[in-house]
Amino acid sequence: ILMAGCSNMRFDGFSVKHSANYAFLGYKVDKSVFSNLHIEGGWDGIHIRGGRDLKIVRCEMHTGDDAIAGGYWQNMLINKCVLNSSCNGVRMIMPSVGLEISDCDIYGPGKCEHITSHRTRSEAAINLEPGGWGKAPGRMDRIVIKHNRVREVLTPLCVTLSDDNTCGRIVVEDMVARGITRMAMSVKSWGNAPTDKVVMRRCDLEFDGIDDPNLPAWFEGRSTSEWPVFPCWGMYFRNVGLVDINNVTLRLKGADYRVPYMCHNVGEIKKRKLKY
Repeated sequence: ILMAGCSNMRFDGFSVKHSANYAFLGYKVDKSVFSNLHIEGGWDGIHIRGGRDLKIVRCEMHTGDDAIAGGYWQNMLINKCVLNSSCNGVRMIMPSVGLEISDCDIYGPGKCEHITSHRTRSEAAINLEPGGWGKAPGRMDRIVIKHNRVREVLTPLCVTLSDDNTCGRIVVEDMVARGITRMAMSVKSWGNAPTDKVVMRRCDLEFDGIDDPNLPAWFEGRSTSEWPVFPCWGMYFRNVGLVDINNVTLRLKGADYRVPYMCHNVGEIKKRKLKY
């Protein structure tokens, strides 16, 4: 289903199976609702580039590529969805303002394989990377991620800013993650792009350890472009003004010799009830 320059649409209560490309692709879509949809196979499930006042609610997706993707959203709600992907659960590739992802189950591995690579391994539950598919300048702000359940993915949350982006506030609340297979959750930029504030409240995240006593020393003297994983196993922050942590538990399954969390160029970190 292809949409461009559309508003006041409602898609409710049907299935799209084995689409040759994206199940839904939209450009400049406003004031529209996607609800009670079942999407199986194909590439992306719902991919919208440019939109305002959008809702994706009570949808179930088992996709070969990203379940929900796109960007340049203003006031986007993703709520009470089941997202299973052989790539990312949510992948935002253009900066957005007013994004809420709440009460969702996001898990891997994918039930439907990626069409070209045939992999079923899941990447990030939520991947916010403006500029990930080419230049996408602008500001990201008012990002709320709350009451989500994540399991068997590469990482529960990955935020990466490009040099022509800035970010205001990101709030992560009441996230439970299990079986995180390799990568710490992260909010960062590799250049100088700043994030003003990251707030984490009442999160319980469990990571599979990497049992290699030589791994911490491997990072010494190496550039970030060479990192296959982070030099910590739980949380990584870089170029953030304030990191505010309240009642967060980091769990480790198996052995790991890296530190639980790490901050690079972080102005201030507040830690209240951080357990690991």
